[in-house]
Amino acid sequence: MVEEKMILKEELDKAQSTIKRHDEELDEYVREKVAAANKLLIQEFESERAHHQKLVKEHARLQQRLENLHSEMQVSLTNNVLSIKSLIYFRVNRIGEHVLHDLLLQ
Repeated sequence: MVEEKMILKEELDKAQSTIKRHDEELDEYVREKVAAANKLLIQEFESERAHHQKLVKEHARLQQRLENLHSEMQVSLTNNVLSIKSLIYFRVNRIGEHVLHDLLLQ
């Protein structure tokens, strides 16, 4: 009976030791998987952040380009208005000269 208890105690100790070892191995496995997942998430985050920064930079560049085009368009419109005013002034003067000339000839 004592011998049987000793054998059972040894088997129990072995089983507990095996369970403890498996728990430690499982803990290590989980730690490694979590660390790998964290590393992957950080890499994905950095990649997304870089992509976002690139988009922000591109947006700023396009915004500046839009402002430049608005300025160019405003200058062009102003120049066109001035050209039209000059042309009208020139034509009015020419018409006035012809009318005056015709009046003088009468």
